[in-house]
Amino acid sequence: MARSPLARAQNSAGHSYIWYAECGCHICRDCGTAEHRNGRFYYVGRWSMTEPPCEGNQLARDSWFKESFPDDD
Repeated sequence: MARSPLARAQNSAGHSYIWYAECGCHICRDCGTAEHRNGRFYYVGRWSMTEPPCEGNQLARDSWFKESFPDDD
C-alpha cells in the first residue's frame, strides 16, 4: 500500500523521493531506490517490502541486499 506524502517525506531511511510519471512510482533522487504503489521497494535489480537505507550506510545496504529478492517480474 502506498504511503502518504508526509510519511514518504519523513522516511527514516533518508531518501529524497520525487514522482516519476513514466514508471508511475517515486524515485529517490540520491540513490535511485524506487517505491512502487504495491508497497515494494526496488534497488539495483532487487526488491523488498522494507525500505533500503539511502546512501552513506553501506553495512545496512549490504544487509538489505542479502535479505531482498531478485527482480524476476
